[in-house]
Amino acid sequence: MNANHGYRNLDVIAFITIILPLYVFAGLFESKPLVQMPGSNSQISVCTRYGEPSYMAWINQTDTIYTLYVQRIYPEPGAPMQIQSTTNTLIDPGMEINPWGNGIKLIWSERYDNFWKLNYQSYLDDVWSPRMIIADSLQDSIISTAGIYRVCWTSSGYLYAVQLFTSPNDTTWQVPILIDSSGCYSPVIGPEEHTSHIKIVYEKVDNDSTRIKCASWLNYFGQWRYNTLSENRLNRYPRFGPGGALSFQTFQDSIWKVTYSMHGNLDYLVVTSNKMVNYRRPMRYIFPIPTKSQNTTLHDWLLVFDSDSLENNSEIMGILQPPYTSTNEMITISNLPGNDTWPYIANFESGDSTVVGIIWQHETADGSEIWWAKAPFKRIYGKVDWDHPYMSDFSLVQNYPNPFNSSTRISYQIPKQEKVYVVIYNLRGEFICNLFQGTQASGSYSIGWNTGDLQSGVYLIRMRAGEFEDVKKCLLLK
Repeated sequence: MNANHGYRNLDVIAFITIILPLYVFAGLFESKPLVQMPGSNSQISVCTRYGEPSYMAWINQTDTIYTLYVQRIYPEPGAPMQIQSTTNTLIDPGMEINPWGNGIKLIWSERYDNFWKLNYQSYLDDVWSPRMIIADSLQDSIISTAGIYRVCWTSSGYLYAVQLFTSPNDTTWQVPILIDSSGCYSPVIGPEEHTSHIKIVYEKVDNDSTRIKCASWLNYFGQWRYNTLSENRLNRYPRFGPGGALSFQTFQDSIWKVTYSMHGNLDYLVVTSNKMVNYRRPMRYIFPIPTKSQNTTLHDWLLVFDSDSLENNSEIMGILQPPYTSTNEMITISNLPGNDTWPYIANFESGDSTVVGIIWQHETADGSEIWWAKAPFKRIYGKVDWDHPYMSDFSLVQNYPNPFNSSTRISYQIPKQEKVYVVIYNLRGEFICNLFQGTQASGSYSIGWNTGDLQSGVYLIRMRAGEFEDVKKCLLLK
């Protein structure tokens, strides 16, 4: 066993009895078409952010024409926006929010004159910026990923990263940095990235093995640090899902399984126990909950993947996990004839509502479409058996994410009806804003804070409910 990681089988997790707020998917996922353009529609990328519209990018190929589209998909679907249409091959679109708090960035790869280049555009206030080139004249195809502050890519086995713009008026970027110089593919940028720190997870091919590696940078140390995350010899497709949970394919006991991080912790990896069918291209959904210790606990709620459970019919499957069910429960999400692959989980949040969306590629006789299934993610206060700390009193938990960029969520619990105040102050004790004031029934609550034009720094979250009062520090980094 890797000395740096504790692996556990999914079947042997012990449970203890607790009191906590239970989040559930209200109703089963119902499949509906999202994109039905002629040709092949594939290579999905989704960008979501609390309080802002959510967007999806994809590539359409019709005959010899490649077209890159971006479309708003939540809260109300918008018309597809055509970004580029060409006979040049287009692949691998990626999206992420802009570091200054609104708008999105878009990257994609283009082949021209027997070379590849990595393109960039940003979208702000309903206007697309001029197209720019991040990397050019590369011999092999580019596999790229976008973070809030950086873009990473691999080409010819090399892994690069570059820090991009930090303000809407900035049009320059730093010199690309070579991170790893052999056998690198499929990079993904980890959660809570900032200008001072980053984690990049990627495939590392060495002879007949493909391991999952993590390269970490922290300004304090001033150097890249490398760690191997996978134990098994063959691993593919590392991806981070909503909440920051990592998952990837693992070939073990002659079948493809899923390795994933419990509670978003890369040092605590679990392997699924499937024995009859393959689990491929996984993604995991985790969500923060409050605990008696007044820390935020990230709970694992849903694992999705495509599976060959039926002959010549790959389905999008999911595993619901406690406390949603008393045991791990398998569900079929796509329920469509033909092959359904590459599931993508999106977390849509607006006000106090949360919707979980699963988006995937559906093959047809004439090409491929993009389908999705959504379900409200509601909370119920109750008693559940599962493996997490006990919580039953008043509590204000640490905001998540923290540190954060522009927006974060604050969760708290009250065991009886009380007048509740949630207020933000700076370190000088000066009032910043009132997030909530009103009477609430017993239960668990979560509210969003969009910081707007506030400067980076430490802020105080103060909650008062009856005689209970607590304060948490949080760090805003822009």
